[in-house]
Amino acid sequence: MPTARQQEILKLLVDSYIDLANPISSGGLVRGHGLDISSATVRHELAELGDAGFLFRPHTSSGMVPTEQGYRYYVESLLHNIDLPLNQRDMIRHQLHQVELDEDRWIRLAAAILSRNVASLALVTPMYYQNIRLKDLDIVRISDNRAMLVQILDGGRVQRTLVHLTGEVMWPEIEKFVAEISRRYRGLTSIELQTAYPLAKDQIERQILDASINLLDQAREQYDGEPVFYGLTEVLNQPEFYTDGELFRDLLEALEGGSLIEALRPHDMAVGELRVVIGHEHSAQFLYPYGVVLASYGNMAESRGTVAVIGPTRMSYATAIPAVRFIANLLDELTAELQ
Repeated sequence: MPTARQQEILKLLVDSYIDLANPISSGGLVRGHGLDISSATVRHELAELGDAGFLFRPHTSSGMVPTEQGYRYYVESLLHNIDLPLNQRDMIRHQLHQVELDEDRWIRLAAAILSRNVASLALVTPMYYQNIRLKDLDIVRISDNRAMLVQILDGGRVQRTLVHLTGEVMWPEIEKFVAEISRRYRGLTSIELQTAYPLAKDQIERQILDASINLLDQAREQYDGEPVFYGLTEVLNQPEFYTDGELFRDLLEALEGGSLIEALRPHDMAVGELRVVIGHEHSAQFLYPYGVVLASYGNMAESRGTVAVIGPTRMSYATAIPAVRFIANLLDELTAELQ
């Protein structure tokens, strides 16, 4: 366990390395932060931190660089009460609330805002619904035997389908039947909605019920919408990738192949959880050179989306953590308005 002075020095060194992307010397720390202790004392403390596994020296005569263990300790023990400035939170909230009740537009704007604020690659995924549920059902008469069935799902997604009715069409009875389905079976999945079959008295009502169930089945297969990435150039412009283009190429291939999305959407995350994964803590090898901050958002036990930023292990965790947390919480609020 580092001493109080070692903790202060470690935090200053990590902060400096995040800013400068160059190994930090004892003299650089003393001059850069106006420390009231000697360079020799700082050098001794840095050596102790190195022996403990928090720092390493890339070259014999160079300064020190944080290890993955050093970053982990920095994130868990040295960052206290970090939050976005109030004016920044107000601006982000205003920007997202200016968008209409449209999940697709929210996630695109959220990804752009997050990337700009953290200067890293940002990912936001739509909410994935394990079970699609009916929220409302309506029918619009087009002709004597044709109608438009309009279905609203939890999450606000609207589905429409044409229904060609066969048999004797009694419109007052049909409208009453649809209203009964909407009232009695709100919140059910397609499988659960099949229990409504006894309510259908004839072939026409069964056609309407079948159309509703089919729409729910289609939604379950297709609802996993396209994730939004923003800020690839932010990663490319980081000094780590000037000399090793293979690192970025591996990331780009993972993005194009879909493995990056899968890695950044862990199925064991609880709604509202925030997670920081650094270097070799990743399960995917192509992410070893990176740090990731991600959070899960959603307001139902069976639906969730992901907010994440990806940068070098030297990324600014003090900025990324509160930004990801705030935007995930804000998306919670916005998606709640769709329920």
